[in-house]
Amino acid sequence: MHWRFVLVVDHWGYIEHVAIGKIIHQRGGSLKPWNCTDLVVHSSRHWGALFALDGNNHHVIHKGGKFAHPKGGRPDAGNHTTVNLHSDEHAAMKFGFFSPSNLNTEVLVYGYPKMIGKWKIIHMVLNPSAEHTFTLMVKVGKSKTESRTCGFEYS
Repeated sequence: MHWRFVLVVDHWGYIEHVAIGKIIHQRGGSLKPWNCTDLVVHSSRHWGALFALDGNNHHVIHKGGKFAHPKGGRPDAGNHTTVNLHSDEHAAMKFGFFSPSNLNTEVLVYGYPKMIGKWKIIHMVLNPSAEHTFTLMVKVGKSKTESRTCGFEYS
């Protein structure tokens, strides 16, 4: 039961079943599916079958903006519970993204972020005779465990 994410454009891609090559697809193939639209395995690849994987919030998001979660939204979904798309966000819709070679290792679906570009801080003092303290804090990353925060202060 291994799935892989096949990146197509930007952060959108197909969720492909490794053994058979078919992808997760919403029933009917619409780019704008209704709430409670079931997800199925299908061979057709098109814009309406694109998903994004939000590893920070543990969501699977359809291109149309809806989220994948167990039908009925129960956190303790039993056997034979189908997965569908819905606009609600709640704790029962969390997915984990793990390495197939080590199921205890959560992976960054899109790899490590790349920081590019140049940054320039422009600071102007309106009243030079008054005492000024300037603090700059920078956070790189989205999560508490994978982010770095640094800062400095001067007067």
